[in-house]
Amino acid sequence: QLGIPEDASYEEICATTDLLLSETTNVKERMKIEIAKDKILQIRLAERVAGYAQDDTLESRAQSRVEAGKCV
Repeated sequence: QLGIPEDASYEEICATTDLLLSETTNVKERMKIEIAKDKILQIRLAERVAGYAQDDTLESRAQSRVEAGKCV
């Protein structure tokens, strides 16, 4: 829906959604973008919590905490 590859990094997800948001002033479209981004990040976080991530390093655990917050 957002044109984000399945293996996109957190930064790529944020950059793409920020770009899409900057390109529209339509409130409904902006809401759809935000909801799609939130769903992607929730899925990624759930996968990490469930242990589906490929690596369980300190860095990936820290990234999960960042993903639980907002894109900055």
